[in-house]
Amino acid sequence: MNYEKLFTLFYIGKMKVKNRIVMSPMGLNAAHADGTIDNDEIDYFEERARGGTGMIIVGCQFLTQELAQGSLEGYLDRTYVIPQLTNLCSSGIKAK
Repeated sequence: MNYEKLFTLFYIGKMKVKNRIVMSPMGLNAAHADGTIDNDEIDYFEERARGGTGMIIVGCQFLTQELAQGSLEGYLDRTYVIPQLTNLCSSGIKAK
């Protein structure tokens, strides 16, 4: 089989993706009890990008603490979680 297309650059809107390898959404169960993530979680996803993944879909960002039901995944109903989520989204390895 020819997998040449798998390693070609493509765009989603204005976002450039270096290849067509996509990491499925998954949770790390590593967020703090207040719903924030730390640099260890960002480092985890950066390492996946360094390994060659073209796009990573992070998972398990609950809307509220109640929906998280004690899970150590992030949630989005507080503004103080936004800076680290912004860091997560902007710190990835850029496509060449």
